[in-house]
Parts: sequence; C-alpha cells; structure tokens
Amino acid sequence: MQPTEMDWQNVPEMDSDLMNYNDEQEVEGTDDGYYDDEYGYEDEGLADSKVTLTDVLDQCILPTSSQVVSTIYPLLGLCLACRVIAIIIAEVLPESAMGRRVQHVVCAGCGVYAMHLFFQQSLVYIVMLALLAYLLLCVTSCKCRSMCGGAVSFVTAVYLLTCELLVADKAEWHRIRGSQMVLAMKVISVAFDLQGGTLQDPPSIWEYCGYVFHVGSVIFGPWLGFQDYISSPQHRRDRNILFYWVSKYKFLFDKFTVWFIAFRDAQSFRFSHYFICYLSQLTVTLSGLGMTKTNGDVRWDLTVVRPLHIEFPRSLVEVVTNWNVPMHYWLKTYVFKMARPMGNFFALITTYMASAIVHFHPYVITANLMFGSLTLFHLTYLGLMFDSSPEEQKGYDMSHTLSKWSSLNYASHWIVAATYIFYLLI
Repeated sequence: MQPTEMDWQNVPEMDSDLMNYNDEQEVEGTDDGYYDDEYGYEDEGLADSKVTLTDVLDQCILPTSSQVVSTIYPLLGLCLACRVIAIIIAEVLPESAMGRRVQHVVCAGCGVYAMHLFFQQSLVYIVMLALLAYLLLCVTSCKCRSMCGGAVSFVTAVYLLTCELLVADKAEWHRIRGSQMVLAMKVISVAFDLQGGTLQDPPSIWEYCGYVFHVGSVIFGPWLGFQDYISSPQHRRDRNILFYWVSKYKFLFDKFTVWFIAFRDAQSFRFSHYFICYLSQLTVTLSGLGMTKTNGDVRWDLTVVRPLHIEFPRSLVEVVTNWNVPMHYWLKTYVFKMARPMGNFFALITTYMASAIVHFHPYVITANLMFGSLTLFHLTYLGLMFDSSPEEQKGYDMSHTLSKWSSLNYASHWIVAATYIFYLLI
C-alpha cells in the first residue's frame, strides 16, 4: 500500500549530512566514543585502538608490582627477622638446648603470624592438621612404628578430602590449599623418616612446630626435609644470601593467530608458577634454610624450579621432573619408593593418587572423570554406525562400518592399542 500525500508531508526531512556522514565529520549530539547509555559499553571501533607501552606500564606492570610488594614485604621482613634472631641466639647460646628451643619457637611463631596475615581465621585448618598429625606420630611411634607412615598418610588424606568436600568454604579453602599441601608433605615425610629409621625418635614439639610452621616455607613452600631444617640452625654465619626475583611482563597484541594466543595464555600460567617458585626460594633462603654443607663449604644451592628445562624440554618427563623439584623428590622418595615393593603399577597409581590429593584434586573424582570420559568416547565410536541410513532396514555391512570408523581415523582402535602398550610397559 502506497502512503498518501499527507503521510509524506508528516515525515520529517532527513538531513543528507546524517545519511552520508563519514568518520571525518562531526555529528552534533554525538561523541567520538559512541557510548551506549543503556548497555554501558563503547562502540567496537574503540576496541581496535592500539595499546601502547605506556598503557601497559601504567595499567599492568606498576599496579601489579605495587600489589606484589605490598603483599609480600611483611613476609620477607618476618623471614629476615627470623634469620637475624637465629644468628644472635647462635652467638649468645652456642650449641645449647635452650638456644635451639628458642630458635624453634621463633621460627614457629613467625610462621603462625605470617599465616594470620595471609589467611586470617582460616589458619585454624592448617594448625589442626599439624596437631593431629603430631599426635598420630607420637602414638604410632610408640605402639607400631612400622605403621607410622601409612597411618599418617591415610589420616592426612582423609582430613584434606573431608575439609575440601564437606567442611570448609570453597573460596576459603582455595586460599590455603598451597600451605596445606606443603604441610601435608612435611608431616608425611616425617612419618616415613620415623618409620624407616632415618629419625630414631619423634621430634619434640618445639622441633616439630618449628619445622612445619617455618616462616620461610609455610606460605609459598617449598617442601624441605626435616633433616634440612634441623641442620640449618647449626650454621652461625652465612656466606651470602641469594635474592631471586622474577618480573613478569605482558605485551598485548591484537589480531594474532589462535595458536599464538593459546601459547601466550599457557606461558602466562607458567611464568606465574615461576614467580611463586622463585618467591618461595627467596623466603626460604632469607630465613636461613636451603643450604648444603660439603667438606666445610656451605652452598646456597636450593632449586625449586628450572624454567629452561620446562621452556625447552627434550621430553615431557623433563617438564614433570623440573616443574617443582622438591615436590618431585618428595613423591619419588616418600610415595613411589615406599609403594614399589607391591609392584610398579601399584606404585605408579599410588603416586598419582598422592599427587592428586596433595594438590586437592580428589582421586575419586579425577578417576571417574577420566574413565567415564574414555568410556563415553568408546561408546560414541561403537554406536556411530547405527544411524538412520537406508541400510538400517536390511542391516549394516562391513563397508558401512568401516566408512564410519574411517571418518574418525579409527581413533578408538588407536587408543585401545595405546592403552595395551601402556599396560605392557607398566
């Protein structure tokens, strides 16, 4: 239906400039950003603007550095204070039982205060696990020392899973999971050292608290053995203190390939891991741990991570062994070797389970997801040929089945073959 003449007269005249404007013309009543009041975001044209190095410095590097410094400087101060007090005590009360006890109390006190600064009331979960493990250590060492390692490991695993799944708040537990992991590794290693005879007697309550709550490793780690802790306060003078620092820079680029973006995201995660590892190495060294003594020569050679072996690996095994060196040593010494008498397969599965538990990935959920996904994949592969094609009426022949499987490159067959090879290897 054509509009009447009166209709055309009521239509306001269109401005030809508005109909043909370009980016170089200013339109009255608009702004350059084309800000949408209703949805609260600007036009996509602004998203293509380039990010300068000044913007990266002002909006990323400086705020991140300021936040990191303001967060960790109290911890570094506590580590330094702990070391200075230990040196003073070693000079005033050399080789005395009272001096050792005071050192342990100072280490534990600084560690508990650091946990209070970082976790507030959530430190209760950490303290409860430490006390429960010590009570179990004392009981099993007197009644049945051969069960000490297994009993402490079992109770620790049950405690961690119960707190994560039933008791603690998810966000609250996520904050303390790193410290809980390091604490679990410490108490389990002490239990197996006691069971294996490396420790003749259970540590005193002062030694135990000084070890598990040591300010240098209670927040960021890393794990250090009980003997490393006990031998460290005996050295009254330091040769040097190595200060490791990692700076993380992000350069923003646009319109790169999907693979480059994926590599950038993965590298960002790896660099975050390097930062935490070097920070833990710094706190441990600053507090006086992490040294080795050979023929009277003290060396500060603690290594937590080896980035070059991860960024340029020869195999995935090299990545695993260098991702967290103390964790790898702990899993090999206190899990794999302890379970190996029952067979390599059992030792391997036990190591996977222990790693999942201390990293707070419950093995039941992980195993169910893994095997459930594999089963679903095989069921999908097997049911692929039963489609609604005309051959359904007379039955499917071999060519139909092979054509369906070939469209997926016989993936299920390859996975079955790989699984069988893996079975033969273990």
